[in-house]
Amino acid sequence: MLPPGSRPDLPLIRVGRGGALRVHLALNRPTVTVTVAGKRAAVRVDRIRGIVSWSARAGGLVAVQVHASGGSASYVARLRVS
Repeated sequence: MLPPGSRPDLPLIRVGRGGALRVHLALNRPTVTVTVAGKRAAVRVDRIRGIVSWSARAGGLVAVQVHASGGSASYVARLRVS
C-alpha cells in the first residue's frame, strides 16, 4: 500500500476559501479527527447524525479518521482551495 501522499488515484475536492465541507458517515456516535496538510482541522461533529463539517482554510491532503463502536475507518482525498 502506498502512502496517501504518493497515491495518484485520490479524489480531488475543489472548494473556495471558507467554503463548507461535509462528510456524512454511516456511523452513529463517531469520534472523528480531520487533518488537512498534516494539521488538525477544527471540525464540528453531529454525533447523532454522523455528520462532520468544517470550513476550508487551506488545501492539501485531507485525512478523515473515524472511530465508532463498530470499528474504525480512514478516508483520504486531495483538497484544493481557491
